Amino acid sequence: MEKPTHAFIVPLIGGQLLGQTEAFGRNPKFIQSYAAFANNDQHTRAWFKRVPFEVIDEEAAEGEVHKSLSEYVDVVGSTCPCAGLSSLSGHASVDSATNDWLYITSKHVLSNIVPKVYWGENAPALSSAKGLPVAMKLKEIGDKHGYSFSMYRTKSELHGLPQIRQRTFFFFWKGLKNEVPLLPFIDKPHVTIDEFFRMDRPKDKFSDLTLRQDKPSDLPVYRFILEKLGIDHVTFVKEKIESTAIMSHYLMSSGLIDECIAWLRKNGFENETKRVEFWKKKLNMNTGVMDRYLLIPKGTIGAFVGQVPFTLAHPFEDRFLNVREMMDLMALPVDYTFSDPVRKINHICQNVPVCTARDIALLIKDYLAGKLKLVESGDVPVVYDNVSRRLIGTSTVRQKSLF
Repeated sequence: MEKPTHAFIVPLIGGQLLGQTEAFGRNPKFIQSYAAFANNDQHTRAWFKRVPFEVIDEEAAEGEVHKSLSEYVDVVGSTCPCAGLSSLSGHASVDSATNDWLYITSKHVLSNIVPKVYWGENAPALSSAKGLPVAMKLKEIGDKHGYSFSMYRTKSELHGLPQIRQRTFFFFWKGLKNEVPLLPFIDKPHVTIDEFFRMDRPKDKFSDLTLRQDKPSDLPVYRFILEKLGIDHVTFVKEKIESTAIMSHYLMSSGLIDECIAWLRKNGFENETKRVEFWKKKLNMNTGVMDRYLLIPKGTIGAFVGQVPFTLAHPFEDRFLNVREMMDLMALPVDYTFSDPVRKINHICQNVPVCTARDIALLIKDYLAGKLKLVESGDVPVVYDNVSRRLIGTSTVRQKSLF
């Protein structure tokens, strides 16, 4: 199957759909979503403006969803919200109402469209013990409709990006009652974040658009560090850190935290003084610090989410990132645009890096082409852990190495 036909449900900003489209070499036949996601979906609608788009009713009973666009396709993908299991959500739990979108959409796709493969993306916790109740509900939905179920945990660093962004992809495989495809592990070389931002890229209106007008060296804590060391930002990144650094841990590990507090107090930075005193207290107690002050990148960064767009410094220029560079970190196309990015910058984060999604979609393409072997699945979902390079097959954590 050289170019599988495909469609998408709940595209949001569209990273997963873009990756799926790139892998399959053709546009989707149709896109569907719910009214609840109209704000996030608008970017995809603008990009795929010639692809039929339909708003479907989440309140309809199974089998009664409006099906004017639900023609047969080989593959359907989805990016249902992950906040129900996300570690960044203060209300995450297996009983979160957000998880209902996974169940509603799975029932719709498997009963109304009936593709050979339905796949989606969610938080890394979906493939962990914490998310097992949610995964089991999805598996039960698959069993009812004649699909087997498996998951694939990975991180975008393994797909070429300098970003450690762990995610779980789930799959429903039509007609495979007690088997699932044996998916290969992926480990592509990635550039460092310094090399990444040295790549030539076209300039556009997003290249001049930033979220803040100050510089990293304007921040009092970082200003103290640079003055104390007698260096600039570029030299600090090159010579003084080995990996991505946050200010609280750097001050503590370098032994400069007390001197920093005294300097801040002397120079009248009252709020900054309180901030660093709080860091010191928490770190002395060996508890975590939610340090959203300044992130100095080197090598790789963590997930590009939350406050990171506002706090991530450029690796070799004394400035914060522009919007185009943020889009680049999610591997969005160089000509991709979206509306009102300053107010909706979190839409970039609530996304799937295009290169990660493309690699997973290529695994599905190989399955449809008959290139993958099958392995037996048991009472709980099979998990391919691409991060730790192991196949996990049962709830008793019986693990089998593939090497």
